[in-house]
Amino acid sequence: AGQDQGGFAAWRGIVHLRSDHDEGQGEAAQQFAAIAGSGAEDEGLHGGDSLTLARMKRQFNAQRLEVQAFAEDAAQLSGQGQVSEFPRLSEEAGGRGGERPVNWSAQGELINPRHVQPEVWLHLSASTVLPLTCQRCLEPVDVPLAVDRSFRFVADESTAAAQDEESEEDLLAISRAFDLLGLVEDELLMEVPVV
Repeated sequence: AGQDQGGFAAWRGIVHLRSDHDEGQGEAAQQFAAIAGSGAEDEGLHGGDSLTLARMKRQFNAQRLEVQAFAEDAAQLSGQGQVSEFPRLSEEAGGRGGERPVNWSAQGELINPRHVQPEVWLHLSASTVLPLTCQRCLEPVDVPLAVDRSFRFVADESTAAAQDEESEEDLLAISRAFDLLGLVEDELLMEVPVV
């Protein structure tokens, strides 16, 4: 039995028709065009033909990141903000350099996806140049900050605390609304030296 047009619309993705034999490709493409256009069933497809429907990629929000889905999709996010958009960084700079760029990028990764408990990872890079006050001469000095770190996500805060001492990687509790920009700010602040 085939799928009607409504079944195709539910996927909202790219439709790719592949054939295992060359001579049937034109015929199969014509049959698919009729199916997609009229909503008719796909009973005309040959046994060697296959219909592949690819879902559209999910959209992710850096301020409310669904970490599990981000890792499952091996998704990437990147952006550029200004120091003034990160209140603690701005405070560290004494309110100076608010227009300076803060560049960041994140990549999700799922390790052992077929395992009962696959590992959820987030790889983060971020950089900026922060104007700080030198403690010796009390003059402003530009200090480049850069972060390149990976985080493994676990079920909750108590699991993260229990595994933290034994684990070499940085652990965070998984969330459906994780503040990625907050993590960018946290990590850049940890790179601020005593100047």
